[in-house]
Amino acid sequence: MKNFSKRAFTLFLVLALVFVSAPLTGLKLTAEAKSSSGGSVISLFCKHRKTKTTIKAATFSKNGSEICKCARCGKVIYKEVILKIASVKLDKAELTYTGKSLKPSVTVKDSKGLALDEDLHYTVTYKNNKAPGKATATVTFKNGYKGTKTLSFKIIPALSVKRGSSSLTLSWTKVKKAASYKASLYDGKKLVKAVNTKKPGAKFTGLSKSKTYKLVIKVLDKDKKTLLSASYPIMMQLNAGLTKAQIVEKYAKVYNTTKKNGKFIGYDAANVRTFKINDKENSVVRNVLDKVLVTGSEKMQLPPYSEKNPAKKCLVTAVDIKTATYTDNADGTATIKLVPKTVKNPKRFKDAQGKMFNVGEISNETLDNIPLINWTQGDAKSNISVVCGGGYAEITYNKQTNRMTKADYTLVSTISLKHANILVFEDATAVMTYDYKMLFPSNSR
Repeated sequence: MKNFSKRAFTLFLVLALVFVSAPLTGLKLTAEAKSSSGGSVISLFCKHRKTKTTIKAATFSKNGSEICKCARCGKVIYKEVILKIASVKLDKAELTYTGKSLKPSVTVKDSKGLALDEDLHYTVTYKNNKAPGKATATVTFKNGYKGTKTLSFKIIPALSVKRGSSSLTLSWTKVKKAASYKASLYDGKKLVKAVNTKKPGAKFTGLSKSKTYKLVIKVLDKDKKTLLSASYPIMMQLNAGLTKAQIVEKYAKVYNTTKKNGKFIGYDAANVRTFKINDKENSVVRNVLDKVLVTGSEKMQLPPYSEKNPAKKCLVTAVDIKTATYTDNADGTATIKLVPKTVKNPKRFKDAQGKMFNVGEISNETLDNIPLINWTQGDAKSNISVVCGGGYAEITYNKQTNRMTKADYTLVSTISLKHANILVFEDATAVMTYDYKMLFPSNSR
């Protein structure tokens, strides 16, 4: 997307204000609604100031409707179709135990592929979502939608690994109702060794220092039936013995190969984490902004890029990176995760954030000409800051072809204002933090 940060910033200021004034605009439009020709005398002269809205909720199988009529003359002011619910999905089917309640995100779409708003259109209730085992997320619809949907996801034990020169000492989270565990270590598809134990731990010896193994843990009940299973890739050397610079070099090679050998097309989306005015969260405005910022474009190229200046080769170097991790997945693929350094007011192609993501640049002229806002002191340049940090690029690639099979570029930005006069707010502070994601490939959504 072109100039996403600029667009996000403008929406941050303007749409919030439009939202505040929207009820007045709506009242005016209702009052000025004209009767159609041939209407009754009452309808002809009625200003339709008192209305009644009837909602028929949409379900998984049928469309619904929202009809607004004048309570006095019966004229239909507007009629809208509420499209039926087409899909309800979790963003992750498996999560690792952390000791805290785990809540994978839920995405709901209607029959045209448009996303519904959580809190506004549905609520999510999680159950058994803390300890290892089977957990559920129940989606209950409301406000124009009707029905429930329960989705299952798995919480697997957290694994602790101690590496020796030719051994692995493993321990994992104890699972409730487990009578025993079976830990199997594989080299590719070949079983190296299997250990049966009543305690959540095992040790394997006689291993090769340079290899990556796959561990499969089965949690068994007293009748030896499997309650839960989980698999983990384990490298004998952390990050396969690679330095940060070497991991970044691998990333650059994969990035360049993927771009050279054909387009790797993805889609984008945004999520507003917080929206605060004078340190108070405004969830209503946040939800409005969140709905507008989700773009859903399915023609995204690997970032950074622009139509005028596409980056044909990787720009990131080890100097730009805060942390780098490498994981051999023991299935012919590997995963690299890079976290770039935090940058204030980033510039595309120029700094750590701009070399990794599609950051936008906001000019002073743009800031000074945003309507309905002025400053009690200073100007836009001195009262507005954009900080990008905490985001990451995580790619999975085929080790034989050096081409990406999956990628997640998540930009985290915080826009802050101070000394702002916004409608009824004087000398106010405002903060919006949002995620902008580019996910590849497009057909993975």
